[in-house]
Amino acid sequence: MRSDIVKDGIDIMVVRELTGGMYFGERGRVQTENMGQAAFDTEKYSEFEIERIARLAFETA
Repeated sequence: MRSDIVKDGIDIMVVRELTGGMYFGERGRVQTENMGQAAFDTEKYSEFEIERIARLAFETA
């Protein structure tokens, strides 16, 4: 640990989005012509979701 950096402590806040994207996106498997099965996990976010979480993070900062 770098005591010269953390000597006065560290304040940190993590803001995560937990209502869309990888948690509720479409996922599944498909059969391809040349390479066998393939899997997908869609991370889809609307402008509203992105703005909401970004606004919360900036206001918190």
